[in-house]
Amino acid sequence: MRAQIPDLLDEVYTTLTERIRLYRDAQIVPADDLRSSISDHAHAFLAIVTDPDTDPDPSTARAIGIRRAHQGLPLSDVLREVHIALSRLWEGLLARALQEKCDIETATMLSATSRIWQLIDARSVAVAEAYRAASAEVSGTFGEQRAAMVEAVMSGCTAPGADPVRAAAILGLPPDAEYVVVVADIGGAAEGGAPPFEAALAAKGVVSAWRSTPALLEGVVAVRPGDHEVALEILREVATGPTGVSPSYRSLTDSPRSLELSRAAMAALGPDRAEVNEFEASPLNALLARAPGEATRLMREVFGRLTALPDDDREMLLETLSAYFAHGGSAEAAAKALHCHANTVRYRLRRLHELTGRTLTSPQSIAEVIMAMYAMRMNPRWSASEE
Repeated sequence: MRAQIPDLLDEVYTTLTERIRLYRDAQIVPADDLRSSISDHAHAFLAIVTDPDTDPDPSTARAIGIRRAHQGLPLSDVLREVHIALSRLWEGLLARALQEKCDIETATMLSATSRIWQLIDARSVAVAEAYRAASAEVSGTFGEQRAAMVEAVMSGCTAPGADPVRAAAILGLPPDAEYVVVVADIGGAAEGGAPPFEAALAAKGVVSAWRSTPALLEGVVAVRPGDHEVALEILREVATGPTGVSPSYRSLTDSPRSLELSRAAMAALGPDRAEVNEFEASPLNALLARAPGEATRLMREVFGRLTALPDDDREMLLETLSAYFAHGGSAEAAAKALHCHANTVRYRLRRLHELTGRTLTSPQSIAEVIMAMYAMRMNPRWSASEE
């Protein structure tokens, strides 16, 4: 049996680097370190297989847990290391025994399999306990490292060792998920404290990573199919101030753009509303959000005269305009949605023409009015009198 181990160690090394992405990066887990850990797993494996009465020594498993914590690896990957290494060793030995047509009694094989699973459980517990203890000791430094990696993702930094793809791997963000960027205004509670969203999301199996500033929390959240609404509901429960959420996106290289959109969604709420505002996924919305100065000027130019109207009149005209566009420019369909007569809709549209100087028969005027409406949705607190 022992003669088979060297070849099996190489197979385990290959399997680990194939199945666990971070283990392929020698800057995170040096090859010698990984091979040493595999050897430690193999010694524990041989001890329990050759002597069923042996109590596995947990010291090497604890040492692995401590090293992985300092390397910044997610605990889930470290536990997968234990499971893959020990199960692959057992599978390899069985495969060789079958090839050599060894006479293995069923009872013996079942007994050995049971001991292997007990060993996996025991080493997993030892690794996890040591990992958590070490993580607590290095949490300050590790938190700074995570914040730096979030910065790399948010900024689109391509510096060596801090590109978004590698940063996401270190942060544990799954590469096959979609993502949203979240920006939350929680006042002075942000800096130096644990992000309140991260633990709440993790409790539902949603992975996220955050950085904090004196007033804001900014994070990227991985949303798998079915997770989007779950994540939004958690954000609504935890939010203590205005919180903006970007549309979902597939490539982490789009995170800087999504950060701008989530900030725009947060700003639209105002400072005193503990609500979550999801940015409406529209090219026009995105265009205006990334040019807020021009969006404000457009609103003033198109809708400036509406601010002189009573609030109820202004809201009625804008609601009518929105319904008109939402129903394909049909006065009849808009009237049905608004529960009024089509002629009432036409009258209100004429008033808007007088107040804005834009006719709804001119493509350019229609474009300006629609874009001004999008801009107003992003800044509902706007007033033309603001300078």
